[in-house]
Amino acid sequence: MSIEIDVAGTTDARELAALHYLSHTTSFAQFASPAWVKSRRLDDYLRQWQEFLSDAVTGPGAQAWKATIDGDGVLAGMVRVSAVSERVAQLSSMHVHPDRHRRGIGALLMDAAVSFMRDAGFETATLGVIQANTAARTLYERGGWQVSELRPTGVEGVPVAVYSLSLSI
Repeated sequence: MSIEIDVAGTTDARELAALHYLSHTTSFAQFASPAWVKSRRLDDYLRQWQEFLSDAVTGPGAQAWKATIDGDGVLAGMVRVSAVSERVAQLSSMHVHPDRHRRGIGALLMDAAVSFMRDAGFETATLGVIQANTAARTLYERGGWQVSELRPTGVEGVPVAVYSLSLSI
């Protein structure tokens, strides 16, 4: 099995939005309230990705990546990075297709994002993850991320763990 990680561009917005929506309405359904899951709209995700990818093309410190397997062109995963400040970047929207979990895709996406943040000169990276999402938390902790804060609620209305990673080598 060969996993390819490529920078995502504006033409990838629809596919990235569809995976993001799928992940939030299936994988996140076990963590979030039924009302939150039901409130998701594919068109909202598409607008967000179109905006992000347009800004990422022209804005420093922002980038997104997509993963495919064996060159089949089917989106297997994604992640994005945004600048929070001159020194801090945020890793977000890391999702792997529910049918492709546990194949190393998340680790490769995380590595691409961390390399980008280091190369861009950021000193620290942050991310938020649902506290009950032990699979994702294990992945981040294996990658050297450390819990910096536990919040009682996040975007999904559930407890969130905030992680940080020093990007100094």
